[in-house]
Amino acid sequence: MGAYNLLKIRLPNFTRPSACIDMKRFWLLFSQSVTVLLAAYFVVGTLKPGWLPQRGAGGAVAVLEAPTTSTAAAPAGSFRLAAQKASA
Repeated sequence: MGAYNLLKIRLPNFTRPSACIDMKRFWLLFSQSVTVLLAAYFVVGTLKPGWLPQRGAGGAVAVLEAPTTSTAAAPAGSFRLAAQKASA
Protein backbone atom coordinates (compact mmCIF):
# COMPACT_ATOMS: atom_id res chain seq x y z
CA MET A 1 0.00 0.00 0.00
CA GLY A 2 2.92 2.37 0.71
CA ALA A 3 4.43 1.79 -2.74
CA TYR A 4 1.14 2.80 -4.32
CA ASN A 5 1.20 6.13 -2.51
CA LEU A 6 4.76 6.84 -3.72
CA LEU A 7 3.77 6.31 -7.36
CA LYS A 8 0.61 8.38 -7.14
CA ILE A 9 0.91 11.60 -9.15
CA ARG A 10 -0.72 14.65 -7.69
CA LEU A 11 -2.03 17.04 -10.30
CA PRO A 12 -2.90 20.64 -9.56
CA ASN A 13 -6.53 21.37 -8.93
CA PHE A 14 -7.70 23.42 -11.91
CA THR A 15 -11.31 23.39 -10.81
CA ARG A 16 -10.69 26.45 -8.61
CA PRO A 17 -11.03 29.69 -10.57
CA SER A 18 -7.99 31.20 -8.86
CA ALA A 19 -5.72 28.39 -10.10
CA CYS A 20 -6.81 29.01 -13.69
CA ILE A 21 -6.23 32.74 -13.31
CA ASP A 22 -2.74 32.09 -11.89
CA MET A 23 -1.86 29.85 -14.83
CA LYS A 24 -3.25 32.41 -17.28
CA ARG A 25 -1.15 35.18 -15.70
CA PHE A 26 1.95 32.97 -15.79
CA TRP A 27 1.33 32.09 -19.45
CA LEU A 28 0.82 35.73 -20.40
CA LEU A 29 4.00 36.77 -18.61
CA PHE A 30 5.97 33.96 -20.24
CA SER A 31 4.67 34.54 -23.78
CA GLN A 32 5.15 38.31 -23.60
CA SER A 33 8.68 37.88 -22.26
CA VAL A 34 9.59 35.51 -25.07
CA THR A 35 8.09 37.87 -27.65
CA VAL A 36 10.03 40.86 -26.34
CA LEU A 37 13.30 38.90 -26.22
CA LEU A 38 12.86 37.61 -29.78
CA ALA A 39 12.04 41.11 -31.03
CA ALA A 40 15.15 42.51 -29.32
CA TYR A 41 17.28 39.72 -30.80
CA PHE A 42 15.90 40.46 -34.27
CA VAL A 43 16.55 44.20 -33.96
CA VAL A 44 20.10 43.71 -32.67
CA GLY A 45 20.80 41.07 -35.33
CA THR A 46 19.55 43.41 -38.04
CA LEU A 47 21.14 46.67 -36.93
CA LYS A 48 24.27 45.50 -35.06
CA PRO A 49 25.12 41.94 -36.20
CA GLY A 50 28.65 42.28 -34.79
CA TRP A 51 27.24 42.29 -31.26
CA LEU A 52 25.98 38.71 -31.62
CA PRO A 53 28.24 35.64 -31.69
CA GLN A 54 29.01 34.42 -35.17
CA ARG A 55 27.43 31.13 -36.20
CA GLY A 56 29.14 28.60 -38.40
CA ALA A 57 32.75 28.35 -39.48
CA GLY A 58 34.40 31.70 -40.02
CA GLY A 59 37.10 32.36 -42.52
CA ALA A 60 37.59 32.71 -46.23
CA VAL A 61 35.29 31.18 -48.81
CA ALA A 62 36.89 29.56 -51.83
CA VAL A 63 35.51 30.74 -55.17
CA LEU A 64 36.06 28.39 -58.07
CA GLU A 65 35.53 29.45 -61.67
CA ALA A 66 34.45 27.10 -64.41
CA PRO A 67 37.03 26.47 -67.12
CA THR A 68 36.57 28.41 -70.34
CA THR A 69 35.08 26.50 -73.25
CA SER A 70 35.55 26.99 -76.95
CA THR A 71 33.09 29.25 -78.78
CA ALA A 72 32.82 26.91 -81.73
CA ALA A 73 30.69 24.15 -80.20
CA ALA A 74 27.62 25.34 -78.32
CA PRO A 75 25.57 22.57 -76.71
CA ALA A 76 22.02 22.03 -77.94
CA GLY A 77 19.49 24.25 -76.16
CA SER A 78 22.16 26.61 -74.86
CA PHE A 79 21.56 30.36 -74.62
CA ARG A 80 25.29 31.08 -74.57
CA LEU A 81 25.44 32.67 -78.02
CA ALA A 82 22.35 34.79 -77.36
CA ALA A 83 23.81 35.94 -74.06
CA GLN A 84 27.10 36.87 -75.76
CA LYS A 85 25.23 38.90 -78.40
CA ALA A 86 23.12 40.65 -75.77
CA SER A 87 26.09 41.53 -73.59
CA ALA A 88 28.14 42.91 -76.50
